[in-house]
Amino acid sequence: MIVRPGTTPALALGFCHVLLKEKRYDAEYIKRYTDLPLLVRMDTLQLLRPTDLQSDYQLAPLQNYIRVLKADEPAPPPLQQEAPIVREPLRQEWGDFMVWDSQTNRPVPLSRDDTGKLYEQKGIDAALEGSFTVRLVDGQAVEVRP
Repeated sequence: MIVRPGTTPALALGFCHVLLKEKRYDAEYIKRYTDLPLLVRMDTLQLLRPTDLQSDYQLAPLQNYIRVLKADEPAPPPLQQEAPIVREPLRQEWGDFMVWDSQTNRPVPLSRDDTGKLYEQKGIDAALEGSFTVRLVDGQAVEVRP
């Protein structure tokens, strides 16, 4: 196949379209290790956050191969860093995410830690397709999709 320069992204997207349309993927792998199940708000096209649904939501602590430092806490020297390090303000900016649990038919929060075995331990079945309605903190009903 001869591909003109500058068209390879379109070709790659075409491949992805075929893979998704024909369901030629490992759904369980996608649920455990990718961000594909994360819910997107259809009104803003931004990821749905737990704070959109619950005003007093507290971020989950991150402990799976990452260390969160306070804003003024000194970082250890590079050779003594056993895991990636982020500062608390960046962790706050990242926030947590939401998926639609097909078992309970409701949105469930996920943190960056909830991958692989930790995802399995949550006992949820994240939807990969569908359209769902959630009620935001302000009472507005919003459509969300994975």
